[in-house]
Amino acid sequence: MIDIPLHQKTGRAGAEPLQTLKLLVVEDDANYSAFVRKTLEDWVQPRFAVEQAASIKEAQELIAQTTFDVILLDLGLPDGRGISAVESIIGPNFKVPVVVLTESADEGTGVLAVQAGAEDYLIKSQLQLAMLPRILYYAVLRKHAESQVLEAADLKSKFVAMVSHELRTPLTVIKECVEYMDDSTPGISKQDRAEMMDAARRNIVRLSRLVDDVLNFQNIQSGFFTLNLSGGNINQLIEEVAESLHGMVRGKKLKLALELWPELPRGLIDQDRTIQVLINLMTNAIKNTATGTVTVRTRPLNGMIEVSIEDTGIGIRNEDLGKLFKVFSVIVQGRERSAPGSNGLGLVIAKEIVERQGGKITVHSVYGKGSTFSFTLPVASASS
Repeated sequence: MIDIPLHQKTGRAGAEPLQTLKLLVVEDDANYSAFVRKTLEDWVQPRFAVEQAASIKEAQELIAQTTFDVILLDLGLPDGRGISAVESIIGPNFKVPVVVLTESADEGTGVLAVQAGAEDYLIKSQLQLAMLPRILYYAVLRKHAESQVLEAADLKSKFVAMVSHELRTPLTVIKECVEYMDDSTPGISKQDRAEMMDAARRNIVRLSRLVDDVLNFQNIQSGFFTLNLSGGNINQLIEEVAESLHGMVRGKKLKLALELWPELPRGLIDQDRTIQVLINLMTNAIKNTATGTVTVRTRPLNGMIEVSIEDTGIGIRNEDLGKLFKVFSVIVQGRERSAPGSNGLGLVIAKEIVERQGGKITVHSVYGKGSTFSFTLPVASASS
């Protein structure tokens, strides 16, 4: 189905031409069907490509083979009359708008058809065929708008659920650490207090990053996500991030290695946003690697700068690679939700930052052996 921008209007000078709307006319009256086809195919904007079916069965076969943008359905077919015709076409997840045609004395059936999922109903005896193209076009626009509203509601629901779940864990750990370190609690050694303090600090940092992700995601959605580009030393940023992540590596049988290209060109980047990308990708690599090495590399590549983060962790199944960089995607490895970006926001934000700086982010993974996330950044000019 084509994606029609809601701001476009028909018959307006200077308006951008629309793509062709693919219409299925389900009508057993050959003469009426021919009038409809001629009226629609003579229309200039939007264009209509018309296919016809004379029965429900024939329509179902065409729908199974072809994607249509809108369907015009007669409610007096030989193998489907009234509401049964609508129910035979519109299934529970059917997303194509259906406009129904009723006889003059059958307006009540038209209302019931809309209640059953049709987008609109038209009474044949009262219909001026010259108005039909506009009616069908607006039916497509309404369906498109309805889909956007439903997607927004679903996104909001997932967003609230994700935030509630992700924020609860660090808050619980911090609360328990604070209560455990209370002076009135007997038998707490100095080492125990130090460990509790370290756990609280780590979860405060985690909480801060989650809040930053939420705010950044909201800014991306609302269009207020901006970049401040200037010349930056990417190797230096990597070293700073690696230093800040040593606490995560400590206590694991894991090495964080840096293989940074000497005399790497300066990048034209937003330094704070690029640090966010590095933190996200390096943190994911460390979290998903129990033993071995997380290696961060830089090099010049085809006039760009490439940064890669390679780990020896669990890796990602081929069928799950397509879920990465999508909002609220969760990848389950065994019994654990342990894939990179499992909070559903981090990789989305990283991809947005990289692409807005003129780069590209990719991933290569072998399940059971590890993953490599790579991204490119533009080289700064001599004056930057």
